[in-house]
Amino acid sequence: AAGVPLLDGDKIVGTLCINLGLMELSEFASGLFDFDNVIVTRSDGFIMAHKNAEMIGKTLWDAIPGLEAQNAQTEGGRFAFQLDGEDYDGSLSVIKELGWKVWVFEKESVIQAASRDNLYASGAQAVVALILSAIMIGLLVTVLVFKPMARMTGVMQRLAEGDRDVDVPDQARADELGDMARAVQVFKENAIEMERLQA
Repeated sequence: AAGVPLLDGDKIVGTLCINLGLMELSEFASGLFDFDNVIVTRSDGFIMAHKNAEMIGKTLWDAIPGLEAQNAQTEGGRFAFQLDGEDYDGSLSVIKELGWKVWVFEKESVIQAASRDNLYASGAQAVVALILSAIMIGLLVTVLVFKPMARMTGVMQRLAEGDRDVDVPDQARADELGDMARAVQVFKENAIEMERLQA
């Protein structure tokens, strides 16, 4: 249980109390962090919450002898220890207002395997993103450049063959294709004028 005074200025007007189910808190933390090794202790190492109910009431040092060297740790941070020939890494969070310590730890081999899996997954995602980007760029270039160029080439061929009724597309574009379309329109108008003068 925890209580906090409710203040109005400097005057205490009430108390907010909350009763926390430490087993539920420990299970929530285990699921949230995906660690089997989440332990909530008092500052003296007395286990208040753990996924395994048999550990509650023991001291952390008795339950996990490798953590005995961390007994004096009063600030949060990372720590490492050995247990049964395995290397472990962990993190300690201190909730000073409640006098609690939250210990989260896992075998280095498990952490490294998860990191390796994440690396492979990230690499695969990067390759997929690169392929999709290349496809998108290809589609954009086709739609924005190649198709208008093909249309313009068709218009220029029809003008060269004497078809003066062909419409010149893309004259309103503000890029190089628009410049080309306006130049082809001038060529068409000059060809029409030349034919009129020769007639």
